[in-house]
Amino acid sequence: MPLADHLSHPDKIIPGQLEQVRHLAQTYRGWLYQHGAGGRLQRRISELLNHATGMIFQAPDGKLRLALLDATADVTNLAAYTQQHYVPTL
Repeated sequence: MPLADHLSHPDKIIPGQLEQVRHLAQTYRGWLYQHGAGGRLQRRISELLNHATGMIFQAPDGKLRLALLDATADVTNLAAYTQQHYVPTL
């Protein structure tokens, strides 16, 4: 599973970073559908959500900010779905 650990908060957000958030959301969604909602996946989605949220305020223009809000909403929905379907292993 790709890690969101390498994500940083630069001073200025560019469209490529938005695409990285979208790509990771899709990757995590695929992992969820294939392997289930484990704790590791939940942590990665949470990290991505924190990262995406932090990027919103650094967007240089309204268009990119709206796109980041849309991507963040997608990650939020993924996080909620994952939480609903998480079954801890003992």
